[in-house]
Amino acid sequence: MAGAGNEPAATGRTSGGLTVNDARHGGKASTNHVAAPPIHPNDVDRRRILRLLKNRRRYRYVTPTVLPGPEGYIVRSPCCSRTVDHTGGIIDVAWLRFRSGHNVWHLYRRDHVTDAWVIQSAQPSLVEAVAELNADPARVFWT
Repeated sequence: MAGAGNEPAATGRTSGGLTVNDARHGGKASTNHVAAPPIHPNDVDRRRILRLLKNRRRYRYVTPTVLPGPEGYIVRSPCCSRTVDHTGGIIDVAWLRFRSGHNVWHLYRRDHVTDAWVIQSAQPSLVEAVAELNADPARVFWT
């Protein structure tokens, strides 16, 4: 059955984000503006980070956790030095944030005094960002 004004009826079928035979566009395919799901966080990269963290230089005797966070991953660990949490509780260590518009990983450290994330560096890959976190030469992450 034809639509109003003898236009072909929209089929409602989609193919790869395109609407096929949409009457609103004269029967031509049009681009849908449906946002693609974010790439990060995902469980594959979360587990990859956990594996890479085994190569860290500091606090190798604790088991960190990696949780999904905004546009990336939050690394948490028990505070063994007790400089941040005198009871040795779980603290935020780092935030690995993928900036898709720039195709870069931002590595943040937690400033526990101000309770804020502070950008430490930008790295071209997740492996390089975790390598910096693992090395931590200035002791800004694993405190």
